[in-house]
Amino acid sequence: MSSFKDINSNSVLIVDDEISTRAILKARLGQKEGYDILEAANGTEALEKIFENQPDVVILDWKMPDLTGIEVLKELRQNEETHDIPVIMLTSKKLVSDVEEAFESGALAFIAKPLDLQQISQKVGFYINQKQESS
Repeated sequence: MSSFKDINSNSVLIVDDEISTRAILKARLGQKEGYDILEAANGTEALEKIFENQPDVVILDWKMPDLTGIEVLKELRQNEETHDIPVIMLTSKKLVSDVEEAFESGALAFIAKPLDLQQISQKVGFYINQKQESS
């Protein structure tokens, strides 16, 4: 029996080693937008939660202490169960080469810090709506 969640729920996994970033995103996406929020403080925890819960969208910080966001993203894209989960890279990196690396690794969106909550909400809503329309 699979541990996958109901495909009709709208869940977002926020992966960032900064608790303040997770709290801000959780307040906006969970309390204001009404999504079910999961959190992970590092890449290893993120992979565990992704495989366990199959979130609808992952917001993934690039720089973390154990696995980088890019390493997590590559792992997701190589696995049949997780390769279609939309991933939004969140980072302070702003070089064109960084943006290219994120997209080449499988990110669907790249949002530079400081946080633009409206942009993040729009991206998450877009990917949630896409999933609902394809179900």
